[in-house]
Amino acid sequence: MSAPLLPCPFCGTKPYISQPMAGAKWWEVSCSDEDCGAMGQSCPNVDDAIAVWNRRTPPPADQVVSS
Repeated sequence: MSAPLLPCPFCGTKPYISQPMAGAKWWEVSCSDEDCGAMGQSCPNVDDAIAVWNRRTPPPADQVVSS
């Protein structure tokens, strides 16, 4: 079973899964906000595409701004 999709890491919008077209074998997760345009890595199956999209890397400590 596929994991739930996290919102776009750049704008917070709900993403969508691009299913492969006829003959294609790659899946992608993309942001649904056309102005954002974030796209995940192409993967051979939907579970991998979701896992790649959901992976977050925390910013380096020197780039974190405290309030």
